[in-house]
Amino acid sequence: PRRARTAFTYEQLVALENKFKQTRYLSVCERLNLALSLNLTETQVNNFH
Repeated sequence: PRRARTAFTYEQLVALENKFKQTRYLSVCERLNLALSLNLTETQVNNFH
């Protein structure tokens, strides 16, 4: 069985969309910092894009 899809909050969506507008690819460090600031896992940030 597949894992349930992440339900992002409005704030998380805005932050993720803005970050990926700035740069298409995030470094490991950028991804970790973004995940921590949004209370998400690195995988959730990575899979958003």
